[in-house]
Amino acid sequence: MTRASEVLGLIETERMVRSAIRFPLKLKMAEVQDDKAASEAVGNETSSNGFYDPRFFLPLAAQICRPDAFVDRHLKLVESGVLGLAFASLSSHDPTFRLIGVTVISRIHAHIQRAKKSLSAEKQVWSHLIEIVRNGLAKSSQDEVTRVPSIVTAFLVRACIILHSPLDPMYKSISSFVLAKPTLDLFGVPDFLRLFHSHSQPTISSSTTDSGGVNDVNCSEQFLMERHWILTVLDEGMRDRLDYNVCQQQYIFKMIMSFYPSTLASKKSRGLVVSILAKVASLPDTAQPLIEMIKTHGLLGWVSDQVKQARNSGDHGGTEQLTKLVLTAWKTVNDKLLSSVDVDSKAAGTFFNDLATEFFMVFCECSFSGRESMPKNILVQVKDCTNEVLRSMKSFGTGEETIRVLGKRVNDW
Repeated sequence: MTRASEVLGLIETERMVRSAIRFPLKLKMAEVQDDKAASEAVGNETSSNGFYDPRFFLPLAAQICRPDAFVDRHLKLVESGVLGLAFASLSSHDPTFRLIGVTVISRIHAHIQRAKKSLSAEKQVWSHLIEIVRNGLAKSSQDEVTRVPSIVTAFLVRACIILHSPLDPMYKSISSFVLAKPTLDLFGVPDFLRLFHSHSQPTISSSTTDSGGVNDVNCSEQFLMERHWILTVLDEGMRDRLDYNVCQQQYIFKMIMSFYPSTLASKKSRGLVVSILAKVASLPDTAQPLIEMIKTHGLLGWVSDQVKQARNSGDHGGTEQLTKLVLTAWKTVNDKLLSSVDVDSKAAGTFFNDLATEFFMVFCECSFSGRESMPKNILVQVKDCTNEVLRSMKSFGTGEETIRVLGKRVNDW
């Protein structure tokens, strides 16, 4: 008879972790789809492209962990990434996926509880991790399993990786957080403030360096590792409007945008901040989060200012990243918003004309700052998008003479 550990041993852990991080949120468990439809449903992230299909692996995990089954190596349930996939399923839009995920989590917890006494230390950590998630879910009074933000499940998936490796430099930080909590707030970014504003203070010699080795990390490097880790969780977890709302409620965007130009920000930290903002700019189905970022956080003005600072400091990579962010933002606004605006509405015309004008100014700054350092293809995209902006400005009432003068400026690039 095939043992559970033999089945779980066939799973590629890294592939399973990738599948959990990029869990297809809108995939439905009950739908029978052909390969092409399935590929489109998960955004070309099926097993053929390096991802496992959760419609197969979650029921498989539930069967392996059924109450009457014998699991010979309990930690294989964690090592294989199955627990991480079950956590990730809690962010699915499909209630059936979430229900199967909760079933798998509960069964894994029961099997870990039966583990040998020799595994008592590991058992305590994993049992408590599952218990704080279950207690968080229990707070909901809804009949079905509450949908958890992807940012929270991304944290849990990454935490599983850390907790499986006691020698990992992040182990102490994550394990202390897990063991100190009786329940997990499922609608907030876990432990963000403590990890982002790390207690490990940098020394003068290390304050301008990036994170170093993993196995030999001194105090001055630990603060960078913790900050990069939580920023990576934000970057991977920013999947839809729910994740945006969680960050907005905790003032995370204000914190990371004000942190970006500070001397404490390493090159990697800045790159992660821009990547998070780019994820907001490209959220599916709606442009509303991006418009809120532009109106309430001054995103475009902030980008323009950072591009100037990057040019003055010679940070060509930063200029390129920020330019790509603006290109993404314009594509979202143009495709999801401007195409459906009533140009005859005076109020709407004034707002969107101002919005297009602001994009024009930012594109001009990006083009001027990056004309000698950015790849030619990006400069061509900037010029094309700037011409689109001018057409939008014209449709919203900007005078012909103004458009002619601005167009001449673009042609001179």
